[in-house]
Amino acid sequence: MTKACLLIVLAALLHINLKAQNSAAVSGKTYAIVIGISAYADPDIPKLNYADKDAKLFAAYLQSAAGGHLPDSQIRVLVNEGATVAAISDAIDWLKSECNKGDRAFFYFSGHGDLETKVQRSKGYLLAFNTPATNYVNHAIGLDVLNGMANFLSAIKSASTILITDACHSGKLAGDFIKGSQLVGESLHRALYNEVRLTACNTSQKAQESMNWGGGRGAFSYYLLGGMYGLAGNGQTGAVKLRQIDDFLSTSFRNDQYLKSKSLSQNPVIDGNAEFIVTTVNSEALQEYKASLNQNGASGLKGYEPAPMDTVDYFFSVIDSMGFEGYYDFAAVTDDSLPKLPLRMVDFCIAYKDSTLHEQRVRDSTNNQEMAEPDTTLFGDVTIMRALRRRLEGREATRKKFRQKFVEAVQNQAQDRITAYITGEEAELERRQYYYGGRKSYDRFLAMLNVAIKWVDPDAGLSRTLAINQAYLTGLAARLQMATASASASDSLLQVAFAAQNKTLELEPDAAYAHNELGNLFVRKKNFESAIAHFKAAISRAPQWSIPWANLARVQVASQQWDAAEASIRKADLLRPNLSFNLMIGGWVMEHRQNWLGAEERYLKAIALNKAHFFPYERVGLVYLKTGRFADADLYLYKASLLKEHFALNEDYFYYGPEEGGLHDFTAMQQYLESCWPKNDIAGHLKPFLQLAQALQRLQQTGEESDSGLIGLQAVLRDVPDMPLAQHYAGKKLAQMGRWKEAEAALLQAIANYKTEAELETQLHKLVPAITFTTDSCLLTLLDAFNYSPLEDHYLLASVYEKQNLYAKAIERYRQIVDIENKKIYDQARLVDYGTAETNCVQIKQGAVIKLARLQTAMGDLLGAEKTLLRQVLFTRQMARLRDSLQLIIPSGFGCVLEDINYGLKVCHDIEVETDNFYLKATTDSSRSAAWFEKAGMFLYNRMRTAYNRMPVSEYTEFTASFNKYVFPWTGRRKDEPMMDSVIVLPGTGETISIQGLQYHPVRQALAYLQTAVQLSPKEPSRKLNLAMADLNNWLGNCDAAASLMKVELQRKPSDSSLRNKLVETLETCNDLLEVKKQLLVLRKQKKLQHEQLLHAVQYAFLSNDFTSAKSLLASLRPADSTEQAEKIEYVTVISWLQNRPQDALKTLLNSFPKNSKPHGKGRPVADAGDFDFKSSFCPYAIARSYALMNQPEKALAYLKQALDGTFDYKYVLDFDEA
Repeated sequence: MTKACLLIVLAALLHINLKAQNSAAVSGKTYAIVIGISAYADPDIPKLNYADKDAKLFAAYLQSAAGGHLPDSQIRVLVNEGATVAAISDAIDWLKSECNKGDRAFFYFSGHGDLETKVQRSKGYLLAFNTPATNYVNHAIGLDVLNGMANFLSAIKSASTILITDACHSGKLAGDFIKGSQLVGESLHRALYNEVRLTACNTSQKAQESMNWGGGRGAFSYYLLGGMYGLAGNGQTGAVKLRQIDDFLSTSFRNDQYLKSKSLSQNPVIDGNAEFIVTTVNSEALQEYKASLNQNGASGLKGYEPAPMDTVDYFFSVIDSMGFEGYYDFAAVTDDSLPKLPLRMVDFCIAYKDSTLHEQRVRDSTNNQEMAEPDTTLFGDVTIMRALRRRLEGREATRKKFRQKFVEAVQNQAQDRITAYITGEEAELERRQYYYGGRKSYDRFLAMLNVAIKWVDPDAGLSRTLAINQAYLTGLAARLQMATASASASDSLLQVAFAAQNKTLELEPDAAYAHNELGNLFVRKKNFESAIAHFKAAISRAPQWSIPWANLARVQVASQQWDAAEASIRKADLLRPNLSFNLMIGGWVMEHRQNWLGAEERYLKAIALNKAHFFPYERVGLVYLKTGRFADADLYLYKASLLKEHFALNEDYFYYGPEEGGLHDFTAMQQYLESCWPKNDIAGHLKPFLQLAQALQRLQQTGEESDSGLIGLQAVLRDVPDMPLAQHYAGKKLAQMGRWKEAEAALLQAIANYKTEAELETQLHKLVPAITFTTDSCLLTLLDAFNYSPLEDHYLLASVYEKQNLYAKAIERYRQIVDIENKKIYDQARLVDYGTAETNCVQIKQGAVIKLARLQTAMGDLLGAEKTLLRQVLFTRQMARLRDSLQLIIPSGFGCVLEDINYGLKVCHDIEVETDNFYLKATTDSSRSAAWFEKAGMFLYNRMRTAYNRMPVSEYTEFTASFNKYVFPWTGRRKDEPMMDSVIVLPGTGETISIQGLQYHPVRQALAYLQTAVQLSPKEPSRKLNLAMADLNNWLGNCDAAASLMKVELQRKPSDSSLRNKLVETLETCNDLLEVKKQLLVLRKQKKLQHEQLLHAVQYAFLSNDFTSAKSLLASLRPADSTEQAEKIEYVTVISWLQNRPQDALKTLLNSFPKNSKPHGKGRPVADAGDFDFKSSFCPYAIARSYALMNQPEKALAYLKQALDGTFDYKYVLDFDEA
């Protein structure tokens, strides 16, 4: 991955004379802020690979001997989720407070940097963890803040300041809209005028990052830190000056082999006083750094390790995630009670915890199950809370930190709420305000925010940030409350909202979100001109933000600017596809253009994305009402009414049973043998067996005793060459001793002479004539005890070949073992010897195939290894299907691996995980090979395709959601449970094979593999590849992407009606109804439109105002039954309504209605309800509606009564139908 060359490292000493710059010593203390962010909260901000790692290594450098042993009290390290706007701002205030004359201050930032808009050309930003991707003002760290900090420290505090800003820019961020990467660099250079600068590369290059530097580093950071440890000083002790750093970086980049191999160029730019002393070399630290570099250049440096969490940090870690304002009444806090607030908050937590624990004890002691179970998990560990209380009573430093952490926590929550709105989910805010109006109410949070403002230092950076957030959230909350307020109360709330947003703009004139909110308020006042002006002002300040575009469309509809409204909503869709708010506004636009199908499509998509907002339910219900779909209309209007009062959550889950296994123990039998040995064995026939038993026992010992066991076995074999077991144990011992040739000979003999239990008994009778029953029993018991699986000899022999580097022989032997193990799996799948222990409960391990594939991989035969693994995957799947086909009812007591669902999972699991890992390694080692990425993706895709093909499209997303909770391949283990690798102990050798289980989402992983393959390949994607990616997107619910890929293949092969029908099904699932209509018309033109699709085509045509196509399709419809005939009549009726010809609709209905059914005053209708069951609800109401549209209320009322006396009971349709 590369980082655009905004990777700017700025090292500056401000207002320091040349003599001070050339001094190696720092007269005072050193303080530092170190920030690294690789993963951002907003998914639209791309991830970085090593920013957090680089920051931790820089912090570790500062705390090492090389960096001056900086103590924890003099450094703030903020990485990833810890690097919020509040935390960074607080750290800057801390640095400004702590530094004094003669001190040195470091500010290190590694992460994303950007410029938001052309309007703010001179203002760049460093993006904090919780910065939204489209609104930086007040939600990121402005470079003016960074410059102000440096000037304050250098000019006011007379402290030297070193700024290291590693700010990476990406085209997906807002600044790319106007080529922000260069502008940010210009703004940084102007903001830090006359400072020493180290820049990663020139403006035409990219700063590289890769695993090739330090096991995963940015190239510039890697070499810079090495130079600061002393490599830039040619390994000499003493001062390292800027010119030496310059020379070192230039040489390092010029000679870098990885850059050369990839034909990449990167030239750091150094500007400043060449004699400036960057660092002083510590010889011992330099030697340790050199030792940490291995041959591949991977750094063994240890990163920064944070100090243990103290009681204050623990308190806020507990309350941050639970909405503390919902439990504690901050509105009751007065100026007089403010000093005691920390103690009272902690006391509240302790009291609440004690109360819930008491309730739990009472419930348990009385066994009162009707008593509500208290939540004893709230407010954490009461012991730590009491310790915090004692510290708050006795230490001002603890109280100060408590206030600081409180302010930081409140600012984080405020920004979370604002970001939720900025990112487009207004329903999220509405849900908190009216659907969830209890503990997460904005009123309660604003009271908490007011306390934070009282506690923050007026001169602190967070003071202004909190004031802006307070004004904005106050206005936003007031507008949201208007939705449930009375008319008079709404007027007052509107005034509050206007005053609050105007105050927001006074504090921050470039706040795009405040302009957007003022636009909403002017819409309330029906001042559309001012509303449009503010929405456009928001767009100019945040051109990548989609919400103002959608709002602009809304007000353009209100002012009947139809074409402009459609253009604005298209722009909103382009900036943020599939955003529920935009879809709702788009539906609103389509509805006003009387494009009913387009409106339906957008409302249904909005509902699919956000099931909490009543608006799309209500609007689509009205669309259904106007187009004659009364049952659907009533259902959606009913749901809308519920959502105005309540909030509902849907939950998905998936479960498979646990995995089982077993172990085998090897036990000595000598005592048993001696106890039953015959006393009259005069001929000594049994003596060799006694010698065998004694030798086997000695083999189990160690040292010389074990070696004597081998001598005993060899003696037995000289006397009785066919002695059972002896060759095996001799070969095993010889292998352990490294006597490979002898071991090979013994093991080959053991394989040739292996005897089963029945064969042992036959051989025993040959070796011992006239054997007695008792002796027979004893000997067989002995031999059975020491008997072994024939696989042991094969594994031992393969291992002997490996040890001698005879890989061809080892591979051939492993293939033989694969055949043996697969025969066992085949028998188990068929339930051969049903009821035996092995068939029931011992899973047949597949160690040989894994050993074989790994050996082939180690030899560089990746294609051979892949073939081995895929052949075994195919075999195990066949065995799973074979077991399924038996359809046996398993008797009680024979569970284990016989259970039908578990068997298929178990037999496939290990080999599929191993194959996954193989492809992961192949794609890592061959990171530019499109072929390996395609193979990896297709393997995962094919694994899942069978499961998905068994279910309807409507169940895809629910099934896919199970992968968020459960591990794949399926074993029944949840992702939040401890990860365990599969372990196979190989027979004979005892070698342990570990199959690493990785947690991942298989659908997303497969799609990522295939997309990478497409990116790497110079060729157009194949049909197979495109259709696989279409399926994967479908499974993920990415309907648009799936449909787009199918359309590509349909362009190549338009006659593929099967694929076109699949596209229709996909489009219907994701409610792309306009496109469904288009595809159905294509099928009709190709004369491949199925009969059941014809009615859908008619409906989609008239809903999109294409009445010509609708009538043509209806004319070709030959109803197959009375239901289809009724639907045809219904559609003819609705078409007449939509064309404002209710008289034609009435004529159609009266000609179709039973002739003996007349309007009536009282009692039941004249017609028998059974005569026209389908129309009993639609037809009378439709006649009534037609009369109403014709302004004939008496006739309309008569038929309405008949409809109500029949089966028409759609209350919400009656409430909303304007006719």
